[in-house]
Amino acid sequence: MPDIIIKGKALIGNKLKNGTFKVTPKGIEEIREGEPQYFGTIIPAPVNFHTHLGDSFIGEEPIGTLPEIVGPNGFKMRHLNSTDQSKISMGMLRSIDFMNKLGLYAFIDFREQGLKGFELIPEFRGIKGIFLSRPSNLDEANILIQRSWGFAMSSLSDHDFSFLLKLREIAMNNGKLFAIHFSENVRENLDMLLQLSPDFIIHGIEATEDEIRTISEKGIYWVITPRSNIFYGKRPDYSKLFKNNAHLLLGTDNAFVTEPDIFSEIDFLYRYQRGIYRISPSQIIEMSITRPREFFKRKGINFGRERYILFLEEVDEFQIITRAHMYDYIVLDI
Repeated sequence: MPDIIIKGKALIGNKLKNGTFKVTPKGIEEIREGEPQYFGTIIPAPVNFHTHLGDSFIGEEPIGTLPEIVGPNGFKMRHLNSTDQSKISMGMLRSIDFMNKLGLYAFIDFREQGLKGFELIPEFRGIKGIFLSRPSNLDEANILIQRSWGFAMSSLSDHDFSFLLKLREIAMNNGKLFAIHFSENVRENLDMLLQLSPDFIIHGIEATEDEIRTISEKGIYWVITPRSNIFYGKRPDYSKLFKNNAHLLLGTDNAFVTEPDIFSEIDFLYRYQRGIYRISPSQIIEMSITRPREFFKRKGINFGRERYILFLEEVDEFQIITRAHMYDYIVLDI
């Protein structure tokens, strides 16, 4: 699609600005002249920075504690290991199509089940997918590092630490990503995490404020998944992450308990946090739109094109955060 001109509002940084804008694969540029093709409000499309799409097929209500549901031998893994592989793949495709129709730019998926799980990824178009793999041994790791964007591990306590260190070394030597869940249910060892030096962590809600500052100072990115935390009985105050300069991103986590709709995640985080310690719409926009692109740039990830969402009327940051699905919008791939 050629460059387009829009009159109305555009997201520049984390703030909406009024004017006339040219929209290109490189970004949004304010201009003084030009005949607009569209009127409304344009934003770069959000990114879902943490999904588990392999469990999309599960329809049964999960009962139990967090470890009983998503632990290594829990409800989720029992379903994954006993279900026809084509059913798992079809469930993944359904979730990917759902995110694509919403207009999301990209998603980062944690693929379980090693090589077998990675081979279940379906073909799709439109939305961009970053699939991180989870090897069970070094032979599998050496195969998967060539096929995936890197490694995504469940938690420090689920794996032999020497194995995690070796996986980090393999990922680093191949210019790939390494991510891990950290302090989701109980507080985990910070020194071990820092030895791994992950590109990003998931959750971290049991970390102390001192630990948050240390992780932030190391430049490690941090993904939170508020609806998932609530589902599993956690009630964190996310403001401690903002107050201590965590490099925050936003994801939706397990697809069998939370649909992979980042707009709903954005809305929930704002509403939940408002009664505890307000997080502004601009801060949430940064987590879901601006900072993911910052991460991609720092890690040398370039999809070769940009995706925008054009609301067909003028809306503000609060409306985008709380009522995005209420307004008509179109998705523009440029």
